[in-house]
Amino acid sequence: MAKKNEEEKKEEVKYEIYIKERESLVSARLQVATSLDKYVLTLSGAALGLSITFISNIVGESGPKSLELLKYGWLCFIISILSTLISLLASQKAYDKQIEILEKVYIEVFCYEPKNRYSITTTLLNIFSVVSFVVGAIFLALFAIKNI
Repeated sequence: MAKKNEEEKKEEVKYEIYIKERESLVSARLQVATSLDKYVLTLSGAALGLSITFISNIVGESGPKSLELLKYGWLCFIISILSTLISLLASQKAYDKQIEILEKVYIEVFCYEPKNRYSITTTLLNIFSVVSFVVGAIFLALFAIKNI
């Protein structure tokens, strides 16, 4: 009986360590996701502003060359900003849904966790946002190279 009690205590300690580590990882992940959203929004907005400044101050009156590259770059930055903003809304829904799932799992003792489509949507939007930003930066760089 003492051996069983000792094993139960070991399992409890192991579970407590697991929960603390998991909470730490979830918290860190949330901080990274928040930072990513802020960086994408800031960098995309800054790139739009810089490109406008570049046209008016550096290219000058002769007019810019390869305007298509600039247009595509702007479009990508705008898409990046919009998809980041939409992902923020989707993440709110994802948290709500995950709370609902957690309550069902806890209260109704389900053995599985249903899929959270809002979480999947948020992840896809974040990927789309970063890809749009990178493509926009490439178009803007190509435009700048052609106009220097």
